[in-house]
Amino acid sequence: MFDKLQQQFEPQLSTISAKYNQLEAKDQKALLLLAGFLVLFFIYALVWSPIAETRENAERVRDTKRSLVEWMTSKEGEARAASMDRGKSTRSNAVPILTIINRSAQQNRITLKRFEPDGDAKLRIWVEEVPFSNFILWVQGLETKHQIYVSSLSLDNPDQSGRISAKLTLKR
Repeated sequence: MFDKLQQQFEPQLSTISAKYNQLEAKDQKALLLLAGFLVLFFIYALVWSPIAETRENAERVRDTKRSLVEWMTSKEGEARAASMDRGKSTRSNAVPILTIINRSAQQNRITLKRFEPDGDAKLRIWVEEVPFSNFILWVQGLETKHQIYVSSLSLDNPDQSGRISAKLTLKR
């Protein structure tokens, strides 16, 4: 194969060699210097420069990913807390709002006089003559444990002190 290439380019090489030999010694040295410079330039342009550029890009990507990992590590605690909160609210959302409110009212010794569902996420509730402290603890528990919030509230204090009647709307 090398012989075929040599035979194919022999005429051009002999012509170039003859022209080179006809040049003065000074011109031959200048031509050799130019050829050496061109070889070095092509080695730099076609080999060294792409390798160096690829290396710099890889280092830049590595540094970017390292800073991302450091940021993610610094936010890990917040993410875990948010994940736990989301898990709690997802579990609560799977249970109907009426079930959660009934269960928590019983736990706080509150009797629901009347309730009206208002869609899947809202519920109107009436309670009568319940201890104020039980009522407040019940509402606070709904907010903290089940992410059910009071959207409207009307309180009434009949003749008995420390006891209230209320009409409230709860929403998820």
